[in-house]
Amino acid sequence: MEKAQVAQHVETHRVEGQVDADMDHPIVTDVDDEKRNKSLNRRLDKRVLPLLCWIYLLNFLDRGNAGNAKVLNSETGDDMLTQANMTAAEFSIAITMFSLCYFLFEVPSNWVMKHYVRPSLWLGFLLFAWGCVTIGFAGVQNAATVIVLRMLIGIFEAGFFPGIVYYITIWYRHNERAVRIGLVTAFCNLAGAFGGSIAYGIGHANGNGGLEGFRWLFIIEGLTTVIT
Repeated sequence: MEKAQVAQHVETHRVEGQVDADMDHPIVTDVDDEKRNKSLNRRLDKRVLPLLCWIYLLNFLDRGNAGNAKVLNSETGDDMLTQANMTAAEFSIAITMFSLCYFLFEVPSNWVMKHYVRPSLWLGFLLFAWGCVTIGFAGVQNAATVIVLRMLIGIFEAGFFPGIVYYITIWYRHNERAVRIGLVTAFCNLAGAFGGSIAYGIGHANGNGGLEGFRWLFIIEGLTTVIT
């Protein structure tokens, strides 16, 4: 009910001083006061938008780290495929299962958010959940574990981007949303640009604490997500 009221308030398009056909007095609505609306947007852009961009960046980093773990320190036999005794076919199955779970759980995840849990709480839960699963990759010893964990990543990440879009629609009017959504989406490109470099840097920790580099990759990126 609270979200519906906010969305209805944001979508109001009456102008201050407009007279309703069935009323003798002008209707006054603050939302159409452009000065106040711009001030509100600036506050949202400073507080909400950077956080959404950051967590969506983490979303793509955690989604793509399996590919980096596949080849990280492979020259010394310390990559994920070698340590987990995986074949290329089994790795492909893990990636496919991620996509399948992502497809199947996207709608149910957003159904839960829309009807049962506030968007801020649900998005926070998804962020924490896939962060914990990412850390769990540090302990993989066989292909079955990798496949199951990738499925869980797909389940928890499925509703995240649609949830971000829904959250933006709550706080911004319809003609203000496209730029904000585009900005959030652009941050996934940063993950693609720097994900490999981050993995390469973490790969130098190979052997520290008795752990392979790919395990440190999952630990560091997973902890970053959980702490966020």
